[in-house]
Amino acid sequence: MPPNLSETLHVISIVAMEFRMHRLLSSKQISEKVGLSSSQIRRLVLAGEFPKPIKISVGRNGWLEKDVDDWVLNLIGGSDND
Repeated sequence: MPPNLSETLHVISIVAMEFRMHRLLSSKQISEKVGLSSSQIRRLVLAGEFPKPIKISVGRNGWLEKDVDDWVLNLIGGSDND
């Protein structure tokens, strides 16, 4: 018996979430995603206010997409929308 549409969509959702948890984003991708410049992101990282990047190779860092998404959600949750 083939899976129903609901089960299929649930499986797709889980796979997409797992992919997002392990996807590395570049500085440029992070800038585009959160609307901040690379220098602003660097200052926030140094201040402990933004997720730290992961060293990929010499001179190359990346951020886990899940960490950045969690940061955005925390920012939204803690904002005063007056």
